[in-house]
Amino acid sequence: EIFNHLTLTERQHYLATCNRLWGLRSDLYGRLTRLEITRTHGDDALVGKSSTDCLTVEWRHSQQLVLSHFNGLQNLNLGIIATDPFLCVLSQNELLPNLRHIGMVGSSEVTDSGLLHLSFGGTSRKQNLSSVDITFCRNTSYAGTFPLRDNLDNLKIIRRQPRWMDGSYMTPFASNNREDTAEVHVYYADGSFSFNRPTQSSGFVCDLFVFDETCNHLGNKLQYNNFSAPENWPYWTQFCYRPGVSVLRVPDIDHSDGKIRCSVLVSQTLSGLRPPNNISVLEKALSLKIEIGKTINFDRKGDLLDDNEVDDEKRHIMVSHMHLNPLPCDPEMMMPPADLVKNNRKTCNNLKVFSEVEMSEREELLHRLLL
Repeated sequence: EIFNHLTLTERQHYLATCNRLWGLRSDLYGRLTRLEITRTHGDDALVGKSSTDCLTVEWRHSQQLVLSHFNGLQNLNLGIIATDPFLCVLSQNELLPNLRHIGMVGSSEVTDSGLLHLSFGGTSRKQNLSSVDITFCRNTSYAGTFPLRDNLDNLKIIRRQPRWMDGSYMTPFASNNREDTAEVHVYYADGSFSFNRPTQSSGFVCDLFVFDETCNHLGNKLQYNNFSAPENWPYWTQFCYRPGVSVLRVPDIDHSDGKIRCSVLVSQTLSGLRPPNNISVLEKALSLKIEIGKTINFDRKGDLLDDNEVDDEKRHIMVSHMHLNPLPCDPEMMMPPADLVKNNRKTCNNLKVFSEVEMSEREELLHRLLL
């Protein structure tokens, strides 16, 4: 049925892939545990294999017709080509029963509906699938991860951000107005966060996007689960207040003691909700080699302000250099505590009273009011 919808060129690509895989069946089908899939750029559908247990394939359509042969596959990385229909067929036909990890980084055609399909797939899927990576899948949401959490018995990690972002960010801000205690912002693999301050202190990243191809300059948008709107603000603002920051990964520093020092530059505008997308400001801050734990300010033109010039009228962008203490490479430590997920689920349920269009329009209105 799917084959009938393909063009002649697409059928040729598909048949080329099948023929090459069929020729390798005796060597690989029984032992293949990992499969990397990317887009087709040339005439050859199959570009090669990197080892006896890892195959790299390029194709455009009908992946599920081939994957039915890979019963021993445990690790599947679809790159940017995953789609809802593919995840649906994968589950409806109970394909890849031994799958442990599936990655769909940057797949724009995966939505919460696809994640719901992925959460099913028979007893094997329920017991075996333990890792799902939907980083930069911007048409999925935090709420869309709940079927995975609820239906997969041995799910260990849901990743919604790059690994290097997991950790404790040591900010230069005083915690709870105590000069001797710094605010620490902890971000988990699934985008949940927790800050050591009394209000606007926990929630989840509701959007994460790249400003460049390196994936080292990112922008985000935060959804608090404990934001209390000021008395004169409309009720809906407690859900539509979604401030964002931009983050630039600073090259790691190797110390003489063998330890690696990780840090980031975090920039935020002091008016409105949107994260600043001006890379020149962050590059300028990077070139200044400001100390970790320090903050500098720029005006609307992107010019650096001297310390004696800093006032609310001139300041537009604040850039802070923060030490990043990575979370341990342990799924239990990379995922948030149960109470945080519970509170985030409650917030997601409250958000259901608004349509996506309403949320977007009201968020834009609030952004303009705060400029």
